[in-house]
Amino acid sequence: MLLNLSGNQKNAIEREVKKQMSVANQKIVRIAGRKPRDRNNLFATMNLEALQHAMQELKGSSFKLWAYFNKNQDKY
Repeated sequence: MLLNLSGNQKNAIEREVKKQMSVANQKIVRIAGRKPRDRNNLFATMNLEALQHAMQELKGSSFKLWAYFNKNQDKY
């Protein structure tokens, strides 16, 4: 994770990543960490295989409905 690195270290890593890019239109996507979980910032846990299958099989509104139901607690 790049969050705990100094500015010089981050720049060195970014330069190295850019050298390794093989296609001109590729973008670098940096995930900057999550906010801590608390009462105001909740996370939903879900089965990653089920999520992958839903993303492949469901479209638009049906995926949104699946995600809504999936984020609720069991037996809710």
